[in-house]
Amino acid sequence: MIRIIELSDVPSLVASGVGLVVGPAATISEQSFLECSNLLRREFADQLTQVPPKVTSSFDLADYASAVSHESEERVRQTVAKYFKTTRASIQLSHLVRGRWVAAVCLSPDKHFAKELRTYFDGLPLEKTVTLISSLSIVPSPRSVAVYQLLGDVDGLTDSDRLV
Repeated sequence: MIRIIELSDVPSLVASGVGLVVGPAATISEQSFLECSNLLRREFADQLTQVPPKVTSSFDLADYASAVSHESEERVRQTVAKYFKTTRASIQLSHLVRGRWVAAVCLSPDKHFAKELRTYFDGLPLEKTVTLISSLSIVPSPRSVAVYQLLGDVDGLTDSDRLV
C-alpha cells in the first residue's frame, strides 16, 4: 500500500529523526576518483599496460590491478586506502550533518561524514557520539548515531572492516 505524505506532515515525521544515505558526491570532490585511478596507473604502471575497456572506475581498476599484479592484493588496498585518507572533505558536509539523523549509511570510501558529524556533536551541549560501523562485530551504543560505512574503513586492520 502506498501512502501519500502531505507536505504539512513532513515536520512531524522528521521531528524524531530520520536516516540518511550519503555517497561520495556529498563527501569528496568528483575529481577524487579520477585522481585515485591516476595514482593506481602510476603505482602499477607495469601491470596496467592493457586495461580492458570495461574497467571504468577506480574501484574496477583496483580490482583489475589486484588480479594482474605480481604484487599482493594488500599493496593495492593500501594504495587506495592511503589515497582516500588524504582527500579533503566537501564543504557541504558541515551543513549536511546538522540534520537530526538517527543513523546514516555511507557509500563513500572516506570517513569524512563520520568525522564531520563528530565535530558537529562536539560543539553541542548534549552527549551524543558517532559509531562508525564497518563490520558486523561493531555495535553502536544507545546514545550514538550509527554511521554504516558499507565500503569499509580506510583505517581498518582486518579483512572484515577494512576498505573493500
